[in-house]
Amino acid sequence: AQTTESVPDTALNRKLGADEFGMKPFVLVFLKKGPKRSQIDSLQAIELQKAHMANIEKLVNQGKLVLAGPFLEKGDLRGIYLFDVRTIE
Repeated sequence: AQTTESVPDTALNRKLGADEFGMKPFVLVFLKKGPKRSQIDSLQAIELQKAHMANIEKLVNQGKLVLAGPFLEKGDLRGIYLFDVRTIE
């Protein structure tokens, strides 16, 4: 029987910032519903949403944000971010 051994693509790993095994760190963030959410009016909510979307766009343009989106359920967890960064800082 013939076996196929996986050979790491070291050039691709370097390009993507991965280690010799093709692994790299990401930071996963869950967005929670804030304690003052019910205290804002609809105009404030619109302005906050605009600022939120502008921040997402900025992070994408900086190459830091890989994925962002809301959860469909209306629980305490409201959304998710996946950052292509090595640390929280």
